[in-house]
Amino acid sequence: MLFFEELGGGPPLLFLHGFLGSGTNWRQISKHFSERYTCILPDLRNHGWSFHNNDCSYLAMAEDVCELIRHYHLNECIIIGHSMGGKIAMSVMSMIPEYIKAGIIVDIAPKAYAAIHAPILDAMCNLSLSNVSSLSELDLDLSREIPDPELRRFLLKNLVKDNEKYVWKINLEALRKHSHVISALPPISEGIDIPVLVIKAGNSSYIKDPEDRYLFERYFDQTWFEIIPGAGHWVHASHPREFLSCVDHFINES
Repeated sequence: MLFFEELGGGPPLLFLHGFLGSGTNWRQISKHFSERYTCILPDLRNHGWSFHNNDCSYLAMAEDVCELIRHYHLNECIIIGHSMGGKIAMSVMSMIPEYIKAGIIVDIAPKAYAAIHAPILDAMCNLSLSNVSSLSELDLDLSREIPDPELRRFLLKNLVKDNEKYVWKINLEALRKHSHVISALPPISEGIDIPVLVIKAGNSSYIKDPEDRYLFERYFDQTWFEIIPGAGHWVHASHPREFLSCVDHFINES
């Protein structure tokens, strides 16, 4: 079973994080909803505090989430997924539509992408964790291969101390070996009759307009689109007010 954090009370609202993230990525956003909903923030397999397994496929990850939903009887669940989590959310809606009231897909489309994670994963694997006393040292080392400071801060959240030594929480080797799987098309059936909001980050190229709109409409019979201008791929982190406004409006209308 997946590790998860739970906040608030009420109908279930399930948050799925992106690649190399964890449920904590949604903590600030979920606080907004916790007075009205039971917010569930799982760590997906090979991420955060959840179990490690060499199967990194979308089918396996979606089955983990389906198991969580069934086990805790999360009926009429609203599911929100960012990036990789959005692909998993699409698969879950396809696999157990009877449990899902609505879906919110954040800056990802139902298609395969070019494999772009390999250089990042290589840099993480090349990082020497021995004889390091602080994250600032690791940040400096990582900056030689990853110049973006925001990306480095995000990646270094995957480190924890164990007996005074930094270790990766994520299953780094498995994710590196199977990173191409994360870029693949997830298993989705056509004609899913669940209301779906698609949130596109204005400065991101993950969703192409208009061609990817047609893809969503192929898979989902009820689809709405919102664009948040000026936002990058991590739109819920950089533009939380606009993001919450979009989600609130959609949930209230669903």
